[in-house]
Amino acid sequence: MSCDLISRQAAVTATMAKFAKVQWGWERGATCAAMAQYHLKRCGRRFETLPVLRSTLAARRLMDRRGWADAGEWIDSIGLERIAPAMMLPGDLASLPSEDGLGSIVIACGHHKVIGWREDQPGLVVVDVPLSALEKAWRV
Repeated sequence: MSCDLISRQAAVTATMAKFAKVQWGWERGATCAAMAQYHLKRCGRRFETLPVLRSTLAARRLMDRRGWADAGEWIDSIGLERIAPAMMLPGDLASLPSEDGLGSIVIACGHHKVIGWREDQPGLVVVDVPLSALEKAWRV
């Protein structure tokens, strides 16, 4: 089940609007998982939502309990179709490595561009990402 391009763009725009001024932070529950969950719901996906994660330790414990090595394995558990990063359309999800080893989920928003948080930036950003930097990608 994949939605049309207009619906995909509407979901990306809504996600960007909701998180545009949100500063990433465990203490606020402002994480890539929270952003991805909001986006997936806007795309009409049904799945078991994660609790609000407020620390790296809480995230690691949840992942260990569920048997996930990283955030990408959480997305795999939802049942989205895995695709090659080169096949991503606006609204599809991808994973990147992170300094804490948990991984990071980003949302495709155009040709080689994704939205997400970076460890060196306080707010949500749109960045050019080489396809080789993306570990996994999923069709939404």
